[in-house]
Amino acid sequence: EQRFSSIEHVHHATKYPHDESFYFRFSVDGMHGGDPLVAKLAGGKLGAVHKKLTPLLRRPSHLTMDPDWRTKLHSYLVEAQLSKYRTHQHLRDLLLATEDAKLTHFIRGREAVVCLPLMLARSILRREAA
Repeated sequence: EQRFSSIEHVHHATKYPHDESFYFRFSVDGMHGGDPLVAKLAGGKLGAVHKKLTPLLRRPSHLTMDPDWRTKLHSYLVEAQLSKYRTHQHLRDLLLATEDAKLTHFIRGREAVVCLPLMLARSILRREAA
C-alpha cells in the first residue's frame, strides 16, 4: 500500500489506478510526492501539457482517467482523511474539537464547499474514540 504526503496527492493518484507507475509518482517516494501543487498540476486536466511542468513531470498523454473515479472519489477521500487523522494525534484532537460544526473547503473566487468526506471521517473517529 502506498503512502501519500497529502490529501491532494491521493485525490490525483486515484484518478490513474490502472497505471501503476504513474500512480506511484504521487506517493511519498514518487516524483510528485513532495509538492501538492505539482501533484495537482500533473493530475489535473492539463497534466499532459501544462507549461509549469517539465516534460518529465507531465502526465503521459496516452493516460486516461479512471471512468469510475468520480463515483469512487468520496470513499477515497474518506479513507485518506481517516489515515491522516489516525496517524497524527494532534490533528485528530483538533478535528474532534470541531464537534458538529459544518466543515468547508475554501477556494478563492468560489463559494465554500461543504467537505463531506472530512465530516464523515470526523464522525467515524468520534465513534472510535468513544
